[in-house]
Amino acid sequence: MSAYEKSCPIKKEGLGKGTPCWNRRLNLLQSGLKKLFNRAKNTKKTEDWEAYKEHRKEFQKELRKRKRETWSSFYSDITAARLKGVLSKDYTHQPGFLKKEDGTVTVTLEESAQLLLQTMFTGSTKIAFHSKRDVAGTQPSPKD
Repeated sequence: MSAYEKSCPIKKEGLGKGTPCWNRRLNLLQSGLKKLFNRAKNTKKTEDWEAYKEHRKEFQKELRKRKRETWSSFYSDITAARLKGVLSKDYTHQPGFLKKEDGTVTVTLEESAQLLLQTMFTGSTKIAFHSKRDVAGTQPSPKD
């Protein structure tokens, strides 16, 4: 036995949990649908095609119903507090207190933002902000 075979043994792929919305009724409807399709394909009769279409409609309706039920049960398990935290409009992440190089801690958000800028963009220079009224010729012309 080689080193490769010892270090990488052959394993069977494990079966997953499957589709949560799939159930026994859908299995039965699907197998019946396959049979009706094969019959309609082989006989080419309109009655068989109509039976297949009706059965397919019933299968699709049941599948949509199960998907809705599964989806609603999934979301009903989420706790209200967690949902509120995720969906609240004023939920913002703000930087907390940061430790400076000299060992002191920032006190305000502005000070934290300034420290982050200095740390992340070392060697950069601060550019003064000019309003549109102060700078002439910065607006695009109609030809642009």
